[in-house]
Amino acid sequence: MFSNMKQTFYHVRDSLIKHRWLLTAELIWMIVCTFWTVSEQKKMYQFYHLSASTIDYVIAQQGALYSGLTIFPFVLFFVIKCKQDSLNIQYILRYQSRKRMFQQQLKESLVYAAGISFIIILMATFTGWIFSRNLINWDTMESVYFGQTGNVVKSNFLSVAVVIWLMYVLKLMLLFTIVDLSLWYPKTLFFVWIVLLIPLGIEALHYGKIYFSLFAVWQTSWNTPGKWLGIIQIGIVVSFIEKLIGEKMIERRDIWR
Repeated sequence: MFSNMKQTFYHVRDSLIKHRWLLTAELIWMIVCTFWTVSEQKKMYQFYHLSASTIDYVIAQQGALYSGLTIFPFVLFFVIKCKQDSLNIQYILRYQSRKRMFQQQLKESLVYAAGISFIIILMATFTGWIFSRNLINWDTMESVYFGQTGNVVKSNFLSVAVVIWLMYVLKLMLLFTIVDLSLWYPKTLFFVWIVLLIPLGIEALHYGKIYFSLFAVWQTSWNTPGKWLGIIQIGIVVSFIEKLIGEKMIERRDIWR
């Protein structure tokens, strides 16, 4: 098992090295988008005379108009480019079984999702700290938390950040699983963009919360862990269903064509 995980990390590492210039551009873009998000949120909080902390900026970036509109499309493009050779002849000969190949793809996607989610939160934390100089202040009446809930609460920055990281991982895995399946049917890759753009449009126009704002943690939901734990469970179940559907669809796929 350890050797398999090591091999997965090696595959991801090799892809990142191969696309290092694209990776550099992606990181620069994420920095720019994060600074824009935090600066826009700071203006809003100042208008309402609220004292925002770092975690408030990390939370704000989860929305469709921020990470959804600025970061996720470029992340999707980057991961598609990195994973386009996941079905090359060496992998086909090594894994032989379609199911094993698909599972290997999913493992690599999990590494990408975990790493990208960590980078998103790290950048938001760094930028939020520059603007606020306070990790979390939800125990004060001047806080964004009090402004949205009417209550104060003692919370730990790291615990909130970890849950947000889990939400990002779930969102990205739901998307990357579709990418992995589409790579078996290259003509359907455009469908991945539709899957991303539809919830982006729905949430940007405030017609509902079905992806970006659903798999997220907000100030209003943090003190009711049953809500966000339920969302995490839903994400895991949906991801597992995607995996089963993918394995079924590739059973008769001719990988030599």
